[in-house]
Amino acid sequence: MIENQLQTRQPAIPSMPDSLTQATTPIFNLTSESWIPPRAASYMLVAQAKDWVKAYETARPPAPIAQLRERVASFVCHFFITLSDERLNKIVAADWLDTLKDFPFPVLCAAISEWRNDMNKKPTPADIRKLCIYHYPKKEWDRLQRAKTIANMTPSEKTVLAGPVKEEWRPPTAEEKERVRKLMASIGITPKEEKHEQKTT
Repeated sequence: MIENQLQTRQPAIPSMPDSLTQATTPIFNLTSESWIPPRAASYMLVAQAKDWVKAYETARPPAPIAQLRERVASFVCHFFITLSDERLNKIVAADWLDTLKDFPFPVLCAAISEWRNDMNKKPTPADIRKLCIYHYPKKEWDRLQRAKTIANMTPSEKTVLAGPVKEEWRPPTAEEKERVRKLMASIGITPKEEKHEQKTT
């Protein structure tokens, strides 16, 4: 069996930089989790995401197209009759390959094996894709997709920093000065300007 030939140790997943980890971490509540892409991403964050996705897909590369085509073809033969129109056969095959092309070969084989052993109905590409995500596993798949989203963002010219936005200093207006003077007078403090005027009179 093909699946029995895949018991090889997979390369270690590359560690994710702290800033990218923070940007890709979902928000958890009592029943679910959600993730919203950052409104803006710095050049450094986008570069980190691109480097990490590249390293990740080097460690867990998608199935080679020849292996993918052969495995999918042998699988669908259990459930489908070849159409007489060769052009339609090619279109159907292309749809399957396009849906499953992003998954590593061991993940694809695990999904196919589960469907073949447990299900007795015809699969769709979406059915096998869902099983592939489950065997990826799903949390890893979701993290990879979030990193890809950031990697495809257009970097902003200014880095968006956490915390309150600092406004540029401006001189106080006459109204603001008067409000401060009254506040100081209410607690018995005389502003320096008034003390100077009292000495000169």
